[in-house]
Amino acid sequence: MNRSADPAKNVETRVYAAPEVIPPGERRRHPRYLLTRPVITIPVLADGSPDEERVGEGYTIDVSVGGMSLRIDQSEPPRLSTLVVGVESESSQYHFSTVRMRNVIESSEGKRIGVEFVEPERCVFRAEQLQPWFDARTFSLAPPANEEALTRWCGLGVTRPVVTDYVQVCSACRALPTFRHGCRKCGSARLGNIQLIHHFACAYVGFVEKFEQHGDLMCPKCRAKHLVVGADFEYLAGPYHCLDCNWRDSTPEHIAQCLRCGMRCPASQLSEQQLIGYHVHRLDPLVLIDSVR
Repeated sequence: MNRSADPAKNVETRVYAAPEVIPPGERRRHPRYLLTRPVITIPVLADGSPDEERVGEGYTIDVSVGGMSLRIDQSEPPRLSTLVVGVESESSQYHFSTVRMRNVIESSEGKRIGVEFVEPERCVFRAEQLQPWFDARTFSLAPPANEEALTRWCGLGVTRPVVTDYVQVCSACRALPTFRHGCRKCGSARLGNIQLIHHFACAYVGFVEKFEQHGDLMCPKCRAKHLVVGADFEYLAGPYHCLDCNWRDSTPEHIAQCLRCGMRCPASQLSEQQLIGYHVHRLDPLVLIDSVR
């Protein structure tokens, strides 16, 4: 059967009468609610990728906070116990969840499969697995560790790639840099700051050494003496000067240094890396239950 990338196009929308009689002996740990929605089931292989050859189609029978019952139109039940189930919402958008198959009941209407939602740490689409991650060995941001599997899920319309961020990286080796304020001439971070005095009375601003006269502070412009900080004047940060090359300027440069190769350069010379993650519409059992109450 040929399938498009959109699961909604793979399932024929039909209306069924959900059974009112629950098969005897089936355990009920949570209240269940009758629900008839188109559904697809996708077996999950050991490496976390989908088994595209055994995608099932059908409809939901009932739902609880712990699991669901499904009617699947397949000649044989899924061979793997872990499945990704997609349920069509009222907006015709499929929402997905990882489930564990609990039982299979044969009937004249097809196979009824009971599934339970897995624990968050066993979900195929855990949040940390959908995002780029920091590789401490290379000091770089790497694609999701299971990107090959996620690409296969994209082919079924379950996940889709999204741009999550843009970061600055080393233009030589693509690793992440550290940043500091430094000398725009030599790149050194050893900067000094020349202190200024602002005399309130006459608005004169000058270097501290010009105010210092025989152990006292005197304004070189208006000749006022015995100046008191806070009352007569304030200190201001003056020009920066490099302690290595004696460069001076009012503004330091934003300097980057690569964590891997050590290249040091102005931050403006770094390259930009686009980070790609993956998005999946997650199935919330409570939303399904609220829709039938």
